[in-house]
Amino acid sequence: MCPNDMHNYDPMLEVDPKLWDLLDEDERVSVVMKYHQEADIDLPDEYTHALLHVIVENQIARRQLTRGDLTKG
Repeated sequence: MCPNDMHNYDPMLEVDPKLWDLLDEDERVSVVMKYHQEADIDLPDEYTHALLHVIVENQIARRQLTRGDLTKG
């Protein structure tokens, strides 16, 4: 997410927690869905998939989870 534009979401880039918190839940879901649509990623349930991204990004923004936690395994 670009520092000056919180409406460009990319799951491979770190989200600025302060900017992420400025978005309401619907806006967060919308930017994630926009990313998947523009990347031409076909999902059986776009909304639920986007919601899961939002849940994870919320946890990262609140320091309840790190990106490193997501790559363990």
